[in-house]
Amino acid sequence: MLIVVYDRDEPAYVDECLASVAEQSWPADEVVVLLVGNINETLTSVLAAWQARLPIVQVGVAADLGFGSILARGTSCCRSEYVVHARALDVSQPWRVERQVGFLQQNPHLDLCGSCMWDADPHTMQPQTRQWVPEADTAIMAMLPYRNPFNLPTMVVRREKVLACGNYIDLPGAEDYHLWMRMLGSGSRGWNLQDDLVLGRSRARFVPRRSGVQQARTEYHLYRTRRRYRLGNPLSDAMVFVVRAASALLSALVPDSLYRLRRN
Repeated sequence: MLIVVYDRDEPAYVDECLASVAEQSWPADEVVVLLVGNINETLTSVLAAWQARLPIVQVGVAADLGFGSILARGTSCCRSEYVVHARALDVSQPWRVERQVGFLQQNPHLDLCGSCMWDADPHTMQPQTRQWVPEADTAIMAMLPYRNPFNLPTMVVRREKVLACGNYIDLPGAEDYHLWMRMLGSGSRGWNLQDDLVLGRSRARFVPRRSGVQQARTEYHLYRTRRRYRLGNPLSDAMVFVVRAASALLSALVPDSLYRLRRN
């Protein structure tokens, strides 16, 4: 399993995340925990408490690294055939790893396996919004040129295939989407189980606002990747880029209070 922990993460949430890892019906061979920057004493104590029950491998990374570089470092540090992503704020169902890794083992032609999930209230964990994703490979490929067809907190991927496509790179807001494009464009295939295998704390409350220019640049890189791998037709790819880039630039004019309201 691969988990990224920041100093700002709530210790109680990280504790719940690790508890759900310990309760998996298919125990993890290793739990790679990436510690971004200096971690406070309370979080350090939480990790130390779980060290006796879980095969935790702590890896320190610089605080100024981009999220893509952090994920790339973690993927490179993993030794297992499969990399199971988990957010430090979320809770995995006890049967999650067994369902997904077992599914990939039974379907060796697939390299990515995600699932649907629930966004929940951060405090009560009451489910609020279901994050649906398409199931079959054909539906995933149909969605890919227009939006991300996977939920990163639910993903299990074949490590060698990720590395073969260049691993994660820094592309703010689309580090995972960009990798999926490159993997699927290079011949990998994916599937989304329709089970809700992860209960995630509402991401909107934890997502920092990106500048309009930064997001427009991300959209341009995604556009070039779509064209490089011929994931859509030229006209639709251009239209998607123009609409999204314009929306990103216009969003810079929206006050922070309205932006947070729209995200929720």
